[in-house]
Amino acid sequence: MPPAEGGQFAEVHADATLAWPILIKGLQDRLAKKSGKAPKKAKK
Repeated sequence: MPPAEGGQFAEVHADATLAWPILIKGLQDRLAKKSGKAPKKAKK
């Protein structure tokens, strides 16, 4: 939907088992960037 018709945001339904790890990883990356440290690579 174009922004002129109100299509600016999306609502995503997620529970904590999906959202929490994503939020924590984002926070870790932001804190690492702010402190000047490179984030650790995930092990495969």
